[in-house]
Amino acid sequence: MLTALVDEYVTSAAPVGSGRIAKLYFKEVSAATIRNELMVLGEGGYAVSPHTSAGRVPTNTGYRVVVNNILLRGDFTNENSKAELGTLPASEDVKSAEYEHRVIKILTHVSEATGLLSLFWVRGSDSGIHHRGLPQLLSQPEFHETTAVIPLMRLLEDELALNDLFLSTLKSNGFIVKIGMEETEGKLASYSMVAEVIGKQQPYAMLAVFGPTRMNYRKVIPTVLSAASLLGAPRTRVPGL
Repeated sequence: MLTALVDEYVTSAAPVGSGRIAKLYFKEVSAATIRNELMVLGEGGYAVSPHTSAGRVPTNTGYRVVVNNILLRGDFTNENSKAELGTLPASEDVKSAEYEHRVIKILTHVSEATGLLSLFWVRGSDSGIHHRGLPQLLSQPEFHETTAVIPLMRLLEDELALNDLFLSTLKSNGFIVKIGMEETEGKLASYSMVAEVIGKQQPYAMLAVFGPTRMNYRKVIPTVLSAASLLGAPRTRVPGL
């Protein structure tokens, strides 16, 4: 039931009612039964009703349960990013023009594929942080009011804050999904980040996607993994939680 709620909210960007879930996901179950189940999800903190008469939307806790299940089961769509980008040899020479061109090409692809903001960060580099996809991100329903994107814009302009964020994420030494930007003291509570460290022997960089918590995790996760592997990400383990 929670997965159905998340999937439908990702698609519609509007509160989801019991009738819609019954029609699309549980045709043999009554809307009344589904309504009761949604109430249980609300009581457990996995969903919330933004208005008294409205349907429900997932909370960050609800997203976390579904994302953990996706990662454990490998339950996501393969977007075939490698096939679309071609076979580019991995390289750790981040100062080379060829590598920078590859980064820009891949970031552009990731943003176009996900409709979100993609970033590439290198530890200790003075070349700054590459990013693509602000127009795509601003086209998401959550950001029709431009004030909603201000916290992210401030983060992008704060090099120290970005370095701190990526350094703390780099310690995971692997793939990570942060929902509601769980470690940013609520400043980016409406955003999520999907990121993969890059570096076969010693992690030295990171590819990340920023978007609303209502992102399509089944699409974003494999897109990030495939794109990062073209830049030298370790591929010796299954993504962890």
